[in-house]
Amino acid sequence: MPELRAANTSAFVPASTPSVAVWSADRAPIVVSLTDLLHLGPTNLTADREFLTSAPPVDTRPSTQEATRAFPTPLNATWEQGALVVEEHHVRAQIGTVLERFGFAGAGFADRRAKGAPDDMWGLLGLLARFRGVLGTGDAVGTKPGGLKQKVGILRARLRALVGIEADPFHSNRKGHPYRTRFAIWPPDPPYNRILMNPYHSD
Repeated sequence: MPELRAANTSAFVPASTPSVAVWSADRAPIVVSLTDLLHLGPTNLTADREFLTSAPPVDTRPSTQEATRAFPTPLNATWEQGALVVEEHHVRAQIGTVLERFGFAGAGFADRRAKGAPDDMWGLLGLLARFRGVLGTGDAVGTKPGGLKQKVGILRARLRALVGIEADPFHSNRKGHPYRTRFAIWPPDPPYNRILMNPYHSD
């Protein structure tokens, strides 16, 4: 789409961020999910202007990082059936009885600017694990509320790409309230590392 090659272009999508492959290789728009931007109030639909103005530069868009391995998600699986254990360089994922282990690169969290290192979204995932799936603006995240919302939007897209469940991995939340995951998530400390007991594959 030639008109999207102009500088400072934004593209609005209903919910899921499309693959980076749909855009031009040398320029891509900032992608904004309407499920993050819009809120249904008692009488009308409102837009979060702070969220819109805090949209990140192109190189941190959700679609620029995709999982290199596919999780074998069971048919009709839901986020409520899922659990993640976030290790230093790996994440163990379980949906129902299916388990897999991914390195940060295989899970789509590699830093394109620093070879062999995870990006800042990996740090946010680890922080989310430390707080057992509940994250607010005061939880050691150096960002304004709008910035945190944008980061959670990126993480939401990464989790969808990794697990293959299109539903929102986070519960709906009101402005000023913490984000809560629909799935269980923990650090690799006891007793949480004993939750996922079945054999899993390693990359």
